[in-house]
Amino acid sequence: MRALKALALLLVLLLLPLPALGEEATYSIDVDCYNNIVTVYRASDGAVVRQMICSSGSGASPSPQGNYVMPEPYNRRERKEWYIFAEGYGKYASRIWGNYLFHSYLFNAEDDAAVNEESVISMGTNASHGCIRLYIEDARWISENCLPGTKVRLFWGSTQELYLKELLICDTFRLEDGVSYARFLGAAENGDEIGYGDTGEKVLSLQNTLISLGLYAGEADGTYGPEMVQTVRSLQTALNLPVTGAADSALLTRLSGEDAPVSNLCPLETGDEGPGVLLLQSQLAKTGFYEGTCTGVYDDATARAVRSFQALNSLSGDGAATLETRQALADLEASLDAQYGAGNYSVSYEKQISTVWVTASQKRVNLRAKPSTDSAILDYLDPGSRVELLEDLSDGWSQIRYGENIGYINTIYLRQAEEETVIPHLTGSAPAAEAAFEGTALVSNAVQYGRGTSSSRMLVRAQPDSSSECVRKLMSGTVVKVLSVENGWAEISYANVTGYVNASYLSLFTRYEITGSLRP
Repeated sequence: MRALKALALLLVLLLLPLPALGEEATYSIDVDCYNNIVTVYRASDGAVVRQMICSSGSGASPSPQGNYVMPEPYNRRERKEWYIFAEGYGKYASRIWGNYLFHSYLFNAEDDAAVNEESVISMGTNASHGCIRLYIEDARWISENCLPGTKVRLFWGSTQELYLKELLICDTFRLEDGVSYARFLGAAENGDEIGYGDTGEKVLSLQNTLISLGLYAGEADGTYGPEMVQTVRSLQTALNLPVTGAADSALLTRLSGEDAPVSNLCPLETGDEGPGVLLLQSQLAKTGFYEGTCTGVYDDATARAVRSFQALNSLSGDGAATLETRQALADLEASLDAQYGAGNYSVSYEKQISTVWVTASQKRVNLRAKPSTDSAILDYLDPGSRVELLEDLSDGWSQIRYGENIGYINTIYLRQAEEETVIPHLTGSAPAAEAAFEGTALVSNAVQYGRGTSSSRMLVRAQPDSSSECVRKLMSGTVVKVLSVENGWAEISYANVTGYVNASYLSLFTRYEITGSLRP
């Protein structure tokens, strides 16, 4: 019986049309079945001419891995508008090998209105029966341009391409649109630019410049990744420069000039100086917390003003302008501008003297995990550090709170001191304090994101209800923007789709980003 089956299979294979050799084909195709991305290369020079999202085979029906040559059509419906399958209909089917084809997502009938919604919302995930499903325009392009003889490689990618995948879910890359593949990615097109995928000293120098100007909250690691592309695109939008995502000479010149843009995406502390400090002092003066001269130097007066702001807004930092503090100050400024109109409010001051605890040592003091010199050190307190006394123990130790740490120090290192807090009272009767900062200030905000943690596909629903319609399916690990979280559901935005995800399937984190608009 086995021999008869093998003979029958051999006869079927012999009757199949032989594929073309593919040596003169115009294009070649790669299909990354892990990321569900199809890339079409020009055979003459290897240039990417088209890249698109797809849906490859599921775990139960995987797409075949290997190298193939697209054969001549087996029947008259191939490479035509409609093709019939056991599971429905598809458009513009082009055979890869055997029963595996490129084709559109599915339809329930030979009718444009009879779309199989499940196959559409599953695009970008492994959901097919082994074929490579595409959006209609992409399936048609392959059927008309990737003729018999085209080489096709199906493989399982080694890394998750989240950034590229989101770009392609938003829109197919088409070289015919007049935009290069490098520009589509945000990569450099020439030696004068720095862009996506670049690494090294030039990238590190750019990142440090952006951080010093408060324009980038990421790590200076010498790698130009997706966050750098997003930052540069936001900067270019705000500064009315061509939006490419790559740092070109126009942007680099602007960043090094006297009118370099400044924002609040970097922490500042005593001893710092520069345009970022000048912006901070101007915001403090404008909102009523700072009466001194705006010098661009983070001195004791600036630290006291920051401490007043932190005390009134229940913020930690002890006079150091943390990212949280700077974000709250920027929000207050924007709120007052919206309430009174930019610059149309005045400030009166109420000074309040309070007693605080500070460190009395002339050198650093160790904050211990337990009231013992043998205990682990949690932090180091500089002379004069402001602390919250929680308990004065009888054995010569005191329990204190310093920043986010609760620990112990020897009581002899504590003393009481008087601290002046400025409480501003704002009215709309006169102009605000004149801001000393006259450069370009950019608006930045804390933005919440979530990374999918489900081991299977993550369902995005139209409403915060498990029985609601599913509008998108996303692979595990996908990063989405979180708009709000309520009653166990996260409202999210991803690739032009807004919907709801069970919040338990998301690992939440915060990014600080430039919104791209100028602050008056």
